[in-house]
Amino acid sequence: MRRCALAFLTCLIGTGCQPDASAPIIADNQVIGAVTHVRDGDTIEVADVPVRLNGVTCDERGTPMGKQATAAMHTLVAGQRILCTLTGRKSYGLVAV
Repeated sequence: MRRCALAFLTCLIGTGCQPDASAPIIADNQVIGAVTHVRDGDTIEVADVPVRLNGVTCDERGTPMGKQATAAMHTLVAGQRILCTLTGRKSYGLVAV
């Protein structure tokens, strides 16, 4: 599962984004902006919009594996500018990509 998440995020980081572009873009079914918070291994905030990664499932943050998943996600995307295509589905009240 971790490889899936790594491949997914590697494809999105920097896609269609310029690192010096400062303003987030939220239009139609896309959010483009900086990752402003990593909630856990499968949920991030992009331009302060909570986004759950579709197809990525991780242990909860308070567990040993959950802490490891959160740390790995933080290393991958914290502060990066990414593009998320929203599916329109919601999971636990969060928008899924």
